[in-house]
Amino acid sequence: MYLGAIASLFVAFGFHCSAFVLIIAICALSFFYIVPLLFANGKNLRDIPHLKAYLIALVWTMASVVLPAMESDTFFSGRTFQLTASNFLFILALTIPFDIRDIHLDEKSKWTIPQFLGLNGSKLISLVLISASVFIGANDLILITHLSISILTYLILLALTTTKRQELFFSFLIDGMLVLHPLLIIFSKSFG
Repeated sequence: MYLGAIASLFVAFGFHCSAFVLIIAICALSFFYIVPLLFANGKNLRDIPHLKAYLIALVWTMASVVLPAMESDTFFSGRTFQLTASNFLFILALTIPFDIRDIHLDEKSKWTIPQFLGLNGSKLISLVLISASVFIGANDLILITHLSISILTYLILLALTTTKRQELFFSFLIDGMLVLHPLLIIFSKSFG
């Protein structure tokens, strides 16, 4: 962890100044996701109703799409906006099974998506989000065809998602979508 932090600092010195502002925002959101805010009666950002999943999707999107786009000077391109929306919806979809897992642990005041829509409504919204992510982010029919494997895999995982699943199901299979999805994109671009 320490070596990773040192390497990150070394690499960060090559970033544009605007990227540092974004990195500070990402760090602040991540920090206050867990650490209580001084002005919020001991609550952190994830305790704010309806906000938990959206914060996770926002931070992931800023770190994986917006920051690289700023560094490559493609921030204002149409493709960057497309990828930003696609990635946000993809990560938002992946947060829902974790909120299903935690439905009995999260305080009712958090109003997570499963607390608000119930188990089946949450699964449906999650499937719609990941499907929308593919159709927004894919720019050709071949890529959409390959990413349909991602949608089908996720559909199976959603069907298997319950509050009683072991942690390995979420940490390995649901989080595994973070690996499967980009691998399918690489495959499609290389061999499609």
